[in-house]
Amino acid sequence: MIVKLSRSQRSRAPRLRRRLATGSVAVVMTVGMLTLSACDPRQTGSAAVVGGYRITESQIDNYAQTVQQDLQQAGAQQPDTNTLLRSLVSQLVNYRIIEVAAEREGIHVTQGQIDQLIASSGGRAQVTKQLLETQGLWLPPQLLDELARVVTTQAALAAKLDPTGTSQTQATALNAYRLKLAKELGVQVSPRYGAWDTSNLTMIGGPNDLSVPAPNSSQPSG
Repeated sequence: MIVKLSRSQRSRAPRLRRRLATGSVAVVMTVGMLTLSACDPRQTGSAAVVGGYRITESQIDNYAQTVQQDLQQAGAQQPDTNTLLRSLVSQLVNYRIIEVAAEREGIHVTQGQIDQLIASSGGRAQVTKQLLETQGLWLPPQLLDELARVVTTQAALAAKLDPTGTSQTQATALNAYRLKLAKELGVQVSPRYGAWDTSNLTMIGGPNDLSVPAPNSSQPSG
């Protein structure tokens, strides 16, 4: 079913897509590798481990299935499976890093703030559709609130780190904070999803690329 939007809805709806998509990309920063007793996340069913916090393969697979089904139903272009899986791993790792930052800095985002951000950007249904179909993001509906939480947290954290600065200096302070925290926490990812790019905090390549380590990448040690 095609939903027609009013002119005001069309003008508002892209704003959250830009803010959320930008926020999702913005959390991508450098990260070090944490050596764990289970040297390969695949041995424990983990897609990634962030400072001891496990993101499971079943989570990633379930989100990927939802995205594929929803895109198919919408008649939208679908990414290849490996690309989709890498995107989801990157997103969840980044979300966890921001979650830790919020805990440490005493930043609490309420459901009301999340709902307000989504509502002011076109409403849940429209934003969900847009972010689902955003190339390189492919956000499953279950993660919409989490992404809104990340965006809101980042804004609060940037303001706390540099309360009198410009948007540029706040962004610089925020990136420096993420860099430090990511290095402290460390990340391991399962080779099933490709290689870890430490310069961008994102997954690159695929299983066939593992024989040649990517530049500035961290692989789980065995």
